[in-house]
This record gives sequence, structure tokens and C-alpha cells, in this order.
Amino acid sequence: MKKTYLILIPLGVLVVLAYPLLIHVLALDIEYSKGILPLAILIAGCIAGAGYFPFLMIFNQTGHPYYQSALYFLIFASNLILNLMFVPYWGMTGSAIGTALSNIVYVFIFRAMVKRQLGVKF
Repeated sequence: MKKTYLILIPLGVLVVLAYPLLIHVLALDIEYSKGILPLAILIAGCIAGAGYFPFLMIFNQTGHPYYQSALYFLIFASNLILNLMFVPYWGMTGSAIGTALSNIVYVFIFRAMVKRQLGVKF
């Protein structure tokens, strides 16, 4: 988990910092610059859950496909609900917020399910 964070935090910061330069170098329309805030929000959400992403398939690997499906459904449902809450108010930025928050919600759901079903504490 620690190695994942050690790699992805600097990589995420680098991507956000490089985004405006990339728009300029590729001579993209200036409208693309509006994506910097949603990009930063999405990357922050990904980084928040990054340490747990390598363990996403733990239920399949331990012979519990039902719980794997339940985990995926809960991740999907949280993303859907959060996007329905935020997109109408903040558009693209709201979508980024909803998706980033669903990555954080995933961590809590994952930890609770793994502890309850497998007896493993993260």
C-alpha cells in the first residue's frame, strides 16, 4: 500500500502540473484548460483510494465471487448517487467531485467488507 502511494502521489501532482503545458504544446483549444480543476479533483480521489486498488479483486481470489459482485455494485451505486447529487449543480466539476468521493467511499466499504467477510484488517 505504501509503495502505491509513494508512486502515485508524485505522479498525480506531475499530471496536474503538466496538463496546462500539454494543452499548449499540443495546440489544443483553450476550452480544454477548463478541465484542470476536474482533473485535479479526480486525481485527488484516485490517490485517496490508491493504496486499496491493488486489493480490489480480493474476494474473487479468496473464493467469494458474491462479495466481489456486491463490492462492485456498491462502488457503482455510490458513484451513481454522488454524481446525481453533484452534476446538476456543478456540471463537470460536480461529476469529478462525485467520482472522487466514490473512490473514498470505496475505501470504507472495502475495509468493512474485508474485515467482516475475511477477518482481515487493513
